[in-house]
Amino acid sequence: METIRNIIQGYHTINKSRKITHWHTNVYESLQHYLTIIDYVEKQVEPLEKALTSYIESKPNIVKEWIQYGLTHMMRYMNMNITMKITIKEWTCILPDMKERWPLFFQEESFEGYEISFEKTLQVIENIRTKSHIQYCDDPDILAIHTNKKCNCMYMCSFCEEMEEQWAKKVRKMYSSPTNIFLHKEQQAPFLEKWIKQHPTYSEFQWPPTRIYFQEYVVNDYRHITDFAEMCQYVKDKRKKYKEGGKTPVQCHDELCYDIQGLFNYINLIDSDMTVFMKLWNQIEIVPIWIRYEKERCREILKML
Repeated sequence: METIRNIIQGYHTINKSRKITHWHTNVYESLQHYLTIIDYVEKQVEPLEKALTSYIESKPNIVKEWIQYGLTHMMRYMNMNITMKITIKEWTCILPDMKERWPLFFQEESFEGYEISFEKTLQVIENIRTKSHIQYCDDPDILAIHTNKKCNCMYMCSFCEEMEEQWAKKVRKMYSSPTNIFLHKEQQAPFLEKWIKQHPTYSEFQWPPTRIYFQEYVVNDYRHITDFAEMCQYVKDKRKKYKEGGKTPVQCHDELCYDIQGLFNYINLIDSDMTVFMKLWNQIEIVPIWIRYEKERCREILKML
């Protein structure tokens, strides 16, 4: 991964070299800077692909990283949606082929005293989500917080808030096992150490994972694209505005799609090897297509100046 990190560092160096004075209105300077980035990334596509292939071939050595990545990935959604109802079907939409990616979390409910079942954890979250409502509170000590006391604010009563907070904590404690690796991050390291020791040659997971070229959450709907042709069409549709006439150079500049920068800007040198790999793995096939569209559009705008 050293090659990849060096390329990323080179990108960030170029990206930060842009003049900070009036770049947002100086279309020429901004486009020249963007083209410099595009040219740099274009030259790095092949080295990046080779480095990613090399990482893929190191499968026996990345088992621990892959499991940790899965835990972190799934926990992110669990923590974000602890107050929402999430079904297995919805989770399958969020994480395509998740059972193939991390089968250990679907084959057993526990391991060496640790709760590792993903589906069981979803049930726990649903119980927490439902029972955390203050109307279910039957704890006399918590109820006493507000007993015979009027709300001290019609919008944000401190008594109501304290009751709700205390009850939510109690419900979480009641339904959540302290050894659940999804709900208690501190349990992950000892679990992984024991699990890897017993499964040193584990190879049941799908590798490399299915590419997720695009993913988007819109109210009550989660969309992802895993088909290359569909993604190419999405990229093309997103840039139909490039063909619209009657616009000034500034307007054309402002509507550019900065997918290339969006990808590399969200890759940090402090990210784990697996995190870096996954971000690039999902998008690297699309980068040449982005480059072709953006380079052509930048040149069209420059001709307008």
